Amino acid sequence: MEDNQFKAIDAIRDWSKWLIGINFAATTGCVVVLQEGVKGPPRPFLLLAIAAFTISVFCSILLVRALAKTVEHVPFKNKEGDLISIYKYPAFKFLSINTLSALQLIFFMMGIVCFLSWVALKPEPKDTPPPGAVILTQEAPVSMC
Repeated sequence: MEDNQFKAIDAIRDWSKWLIGINFAATTGCVVVLQEGVKGPPRPFLLLAIAAFTISVFCSILLVRALAKTVEHVPFKNKEGDLISIYKYPAFKFLSINTLSALQLIFFMMGIVCFLSWVALKPEPKDTPPPGAVILTQEAPVSMC
């Protein structure tokens, strides 16, 4: 069972590291779009997506740090001496491994929902013709001198 605790710690650590990379890339992409000039009512959705992805990164960083501390206490047992899930380990004063894991995933999903809401609500660029429109172009007159 002690081996299972180490496997669980490794799995959570790997997942958290992946989430740090994914969230960082998503945040960077949203910031680049925001710097290009996002206006209108959907703008708050993009700002909320940036905030949610950033908070998810911080939760993931705290979780990786907490897991390093947790390894020192394996095997993790309750007062009766029975092995229990590492998810119940109190990573910080008021946060367990389970809580941090849940928070990183919740904020990641919130970021995705906010970003998709922004995509769905953003206005069409004004210089783009509507779908199915026929585009006529004028050729420049040729002068024969």
